[in-house]
This record gives sequence, C-alpha cells and structure tokens, in this order.
Amino acid sequence: MVKIRIIAFATVVEDDVPRSITVKELKKRIADKFGRDPDDLFIGYQNKIWEDSATLEEMGVQDYDKIYVTVRAPFGSSSQNSEKDFTEEPSMNLEAFLVEFFSRKIVDKDPIILISQEIKKRSKDGSLERMYQILSGIQSGMTSKEIAQKIGLKPVSVRTFIHSLKEKLGFPITIKKGNKFSLSFIGKILFRAIQLKLKKEPTEMPSLEEIFGTDQEG
Repeated sequence: MVKIRIIAFATVVEDDVPRSITVKELKKRIADKFGRDPDDLFIGYQNKIWEDSATLEEMGVQDYDKIYVTVRAPFGSSSQNSEKDFTEEPSMNLEAFLVEFFSRKIVDKDPIILISQEIKKRSKDGSLERMYQILSGIQSGMTSKEIAQKIGLKPVSVRTFIHSLKEKLGFPITIKKGNKFSLSFIGKILFRAIQLKLKKEPTEMPSLEEIFGTDQEG
C-alpha cells in the first residue's frame, strides 16, 4: 500500500491505495469520492499526464506524493473543441481580488507563501526553467500547442500544468484578453518571482488597469 495525496477541485484528500492500482482504477476511486465521471478526469504526476494502463508503481509514486486531478471539460475532448485553450476566467476587479487574497492569508492559505514553496520545490527538482518557459509563453500570447511544440511537451500537459497551479494557489493563472490568453495577477507575480530567482531580464510591469481590466470602481 502507498499513502497518496490527491489534489482535486481545490481539495486535498489522503488515501491509502495499492501500488498496483492503475490510473483507470484510481480515476474511478476519485470519481466516486467527488461525484464525477471518471472518463472526464486526467491524472497528473511529475508534470506528466498518465495513461489509464499505468500503475502507481510504474509511475514511481511514493508515500505522501501528490497526485493532481484535472477535468477534461475546460479543454474539450471532441475535435470541435480540440483547439480550445486554457480555462477562461472572469475578470476580477481590485476590490474582489484583495478580499479573496487577504481572506486566504487569514486561513493560512497565503498565495505568496504557496508561490514561494512552489518555486523552492521547482528549484530543487530542476523544473523551474520549464515552468518559466510555460509562463513566458502564456504572457507572450502563445497557445498551449505553440508552447508545447517549443519545449517538447503535449498541449494537454501544458494546460494541465496551469490548471494544477490554479488548484495549488487558489487563484487563476490565466485570463483571456480578446482572442488570446495572458497571465492573471497571481500568474504575473509567480512569473516575476521566477524571473528574479533565475536572474532573467524583467519584462515591462503592467498597470493596474491591465491587470484587473477596466471594471474597477472609483
């Protein structure tokens, strides 16, 4: 048996499962817990989406490792929706953002601490540069397909990576501007922090109007 931490739908659930359990069986187990269709779930581990036939042992899962669960719906599974990109998030004005931000700090879900922890983890496992490349691509208006082609991943892996960041930090990483996606306020903070960590040249800092849109009051 192995004890895993399942990160799904902004919730962390610990579960003891056999090492021989397949991804397909794990999807069914998770779907039963959350009332979802297992066919709509993706299982992510170590920045990779795993096939249904893989077992946790084959994946190299150890005790207390995190398994990330995302849903098919935001990205679309039919050919009609195959080009649909990152999850479209509504614009958040400054007041709404600050209320949400400080509320999370009060209940020990401080997004700044979570960002710091994520950067330390990525620095340790050597994946911080790839994280930078993905966020840089989004900030430049690239699609998940374009980013994936540039860094050698599948588009669904890029989208799932961004969705898993949203689940961890509690805030959307992307917002839609016109026909393209860009980084949200938290996404930009994360991106800038990685730039500082990697000693990258800074990009031009956005204005508050650019960050929150034009629906600010006063």
